[in-house]
Amino acid sequence: MYGVIRQQLKHLSKVEYLSLKELAHIAKNLKNEALYNIRQHFFKLENF
Repeated sequence: MYGVIRQQLKHLSKVEYLSLKELAHIAKNLKNEALYNIRQHFFKLENF
């Protein structure tokens, strides 16, 4: 389905690593919510 890009990030401090991990998690949630809203919109259009 989708290709995954992996990148080794070296020399990050613990704070930088944790911040990056949290931002990646938030980005994943935002993507999932956007996809859900798009699907709901098309399901509503189908019922007309």
